[in-house]
Amino acid sequence: MIGQTTTNPARPTAPLLDWHAGTIAVGLTADQHPAHYRLHTPRGAAHGIAYGTTATGRSTLLHHLVTAEAASGHVDTWVADPVGDLSDLAEHHTGYYAGGLDEAAALMHTLDRAIELRTLDAHTQPDGQWTPTGPHPLLSVTVNDWDVLIAEYPSVVNTAERIAALGRRTGIALRIAVHRPGLENVGTARLRDTLAAGTVVALRLTEPCWIPGLRPGDADASELPVGVPGLAYVTGTGAAAVHLWRPEDTAGQPAAVASAFPTADAAEKLGAGYLGWRDRLAARRRGEPAAVPVA
Repeated sequence: MIGQTTTNPARPTAPLLDWHAGTIAVGLTADQHPAHYRLHTPRGAAHGIAYGTTATGRSTLLHHLVTAEAASGHVDTWVADPVGDLSDLAEHHTGYYAGGLDEAAALMHTLDRAIELRTLDAHTQPDGQWTPTGPHPLLSVTVNDWDVLIAEYPSVVNTAERIAALGRRTGIALRIAVHRPGLENVGTARLRDTLAAGTVVALRLTEPCWIPGLRPGDADASELPVGVPGLAYVTGTGAAAVHLWRPEDTAGQPAAVASAFPTADAAEKLGAGYLGWRDRLAARRRGEPAAVPVA
């Protein structure tokens, strides 16, 4: 149904997908400030990229975004899932679910035709920009394990570059999720930088690195503590870490469950690594330098 929204039980009046603002609420900072993933702007669709190693909450983030989109009534959602981590989305929440490497590659090549059709439609608009219509709603394309897909099918990088270049004015939003931020895991600098101009989510990584889209010195995702899945740095929140919400499916309807930062007692049990990170985070919010200790 058009206009349907999902809500967070901790904040019942706040819709997860705010269609007019073009954002999806993804979590809260330690100061209880909301963090958002941008889906579109007044000029058209917006892209994004998520980084994170195994068991950090990367797939959970994608699940959250896809279920919020599907419940909104404004978005046609496609999911390419080479490894199958998002298979539970197939039945209720996607217009096109492609599980496995071959099917994921086929979905990407199908997008070539979608770009052509939407490019023609965009030319009919007075300003040459995309505006949502019944036949052509916003198309959101999520590709999990992008690095796995391009290792087997490198040609899909060409399609992704076309979407990144033309998606804004044709109403196609692309988001990819990778394990590591190296260029070899994304494909090309052009693709990486175009996606990073949208929303960047950096979950825990195993090695210190600068991630395009996040300000150097503000966020080093390798310092995010082990044992607290769902902690991330998100574009637009500066040095503030975000605890991402996780979705739960109740009677086929997506809902969000708030994931609180650990209590004082729980933080103590997590140990010095977590406590040190928490102290560095607080110092950065005060504008004080807080270097990551060398292991």
